[in-house]
Amino acid sequence: MGKSFNINYKPEFEKLYQDSSTNTPIIFILSSSGINPFIEIENYGKRLGFSIAQRSLHYISMGQGQEKFIEKSIQRASKYGHWLILQNLHLIPNWLSSLDKLISFHSLKAHDNMRLFMSLEVNESSKTQIMFISNILESSIKVTNETPNGIIMKCF
Repeated sequence: MGKSFNINYKPEFEKLYQDSSTNTPIIFILSSSGINPFIEIENYGKRLGFSIAQRSLHYISMGQGQEKFIEKSIQRASKYGHWLILQNLHLIPNWLSSLDKLISFHSLKAHDNMRLFMSLEVNESSKTQIMFISNILESSIKVTNETPNGIIMKCF
C-alpha cells in the first residue's frame, strides 16, 4: 500500500487535556484489547507534577467489589486535585449509573486540578452495554481507536 496510505493519527494528549475539566472527563473507547492509552497520560502527568510516585495519579481496574474503593478514590481525587484513571468500564455495566451520579456529584465541587480518565472496550458482544453509560459518554471527551473502513486486519 505504501506509506502514504498508512496514516496513524494519534491525538496530542496536551490538546485533549486542555479541553478537559473537572466535569468533562476523557473516555477512551477501545475496539481491541491490548491498547493502553494511559502511558501518554502518565507521561504528560509527570510533566505537570502528577504521578503514581507522588500519589497524585491513581489507577483502578474496574471489576466487582471495587465500588467502595472507586467511590473513595473519586472523593479523594475531587478533594485534593488528583488524576484518576478508571480502566475497563465495560466490566461493571450494572453499576455505571451509580458511577455517573458519583462523577456528577463530586465534579461540581472538585479541585480545579482534578481529572478523570476512563476506558471502555467495545466489541460485538458488548455494544449494548454502551447504553448503560450514555450520560458518562455525553459529558466526556471521547477518543476512539478504530481500524479504518476497507482495511482487513490479520494477525500472524
